[in-house]
Amino acid sequence: MKLTKQILIVIIFIVALSSFYLGYLSFIDSQKMLAMFHLIPMPGMEMLIVFLGLYFLTFGVIYLFDAYLLFKRRQAGRSLASTLGFTSLVSGVVIYMKYKQFTIDSGAYIGLIEVLKGTILLLFAWKAKD
Repeated sequence: MKLTKQILIVIIFIVALSSFYLGYLSFIDSQKMLAMFHLIPMPGMEMLIVFLGLYFLTFGVIYLFDAYLLFKRRQAGRSLASTLGFTSLVSGVVIYMKYKQFTIDSGAYIGLIEVLKGTILLLFAWKAKD
């Protein structure tokens, strides 16, 4: 297995762990999770927190499945990694713009992290060939 594919698997595994951590936080310590996103807790946000937690847990499973496909040398692993990278890239741009629109400058770095994550995933997915 090429070094680029091994690095891609490690990156995807780290992203999966971070998704699981955020999902865990939303159910165990929702105040900390909201603080990470620079959101102010308000009454009625409980369902939003549940949806965010399920979102993060679902993406964690998808990232783990992608790491499994890449480890098993399936072509679908590269395709899924490219799709996840593109999704992260686009969502990062949207997140960055929305934080700037609402003038929450301290939270705009979340969008930049997503853009960086998406770019890295795309680059390694395109370079990783058997």
